[in-house]
Amino acid sequence: MTLELKHFDTRLNQWVHSDNDSSNFSSLIKEKLQNTLLEFFLPDQDFSFGAKDQWGKVEELYNHPDGDVLLLSSKSRLLYGSPENLTIIEKLCPDRKDRGAYGSIFLGECRHAISEKLNILVVDDATGENGGIIKPEQAFKLVGDCYGQISPELYSSLTEKKPGEEYRVVQHRFGWREGDGQDSTFRFGKGTLRPQHLSNLSYADPNNEPKIDLILPLSSFKGTDKDNPNGATKPQIKPGLYTQQIWLGEKALSQKGKTAISQVIPSFPGGMKDYLEELESRASKLSEIQHDPREVA
Repeated sequence: MTLELKHFDTRLNQWVHSDNDSSNFSSLIKEKLQNTLLEFFLPDQDFSFGAKDQWGKVEELYNHPDGDVLLLSSKSRLLYGSPENLTIIEKLCPDRKDRGAYGSIFLGECRHAISEKLNILVVDDATGENGGIIKPEQAFKLVGDCYGQISPELYSSLTEKKPGEEYRVVQHRFGWREGDGQDSTFRFGKGTLRPQHLSNLSYADPNNEPKIDLILPLSSFKGTDKDNPNGATKPQIKPGLYTQQIWLGEKALSQKGKTAISQVIPSFPGGMKDYLEELESRASKLSEIQHDPREVA
């Protein structure tokens, strides 16, 4: 899936051309985006990008050459589209500040994406509550802040894993719509997923052991208005097992790298202290025996 978006100048309220010739349609500056949540939620629509800076004025945000309106933003990038799209945007982000806070989730490209019907276990990552499907103590260990689990089969389908390639943690985006399954609310989110065999879970009821493809924590779900003083129009999803048609995108895979010692020391001061004491002890012993070849050997 690919979107092609034109760029316009919000201050001048006109399209941006590479040759500054407003009559030359072929010189319009365009940008292509592949595998985005935006296209999943709003297919077959035309969008365009404006931009903001420190000199911009609020009234300029209402400018658009074709009369489109501001839908989402991501840092300095402003996404415009038809006013009819606001109905879906309202369902995704009823709290308007989220349209800027989470704009990058909708606009970010994914390397690969799939749309499949899956069994998804939603877990409260603060307590392990999961609707009584698996034991809470195990569920609690399988999730973290925006961190969940993905079955190897689903991982291979999503990442197009080739035989012999090692498994890596997946940075992902996801979403589903009204009518896509047992949860009938527009949902979207992001996080990381660890490939994990999900066939040996500790089920709470031995007579109820459903297949699980994906484990998502509550913290991965974004865009609720649960703090609305008048009552949430889009409350957070409840922990439990859901069968959903879900759009799932692979944003990136984890990479191996080196960690500077300056990062480790403040993060794990206790562990570093123990390690340095052990290192000092070994160095002292080596110093004592360095002149005895038999001991060194």
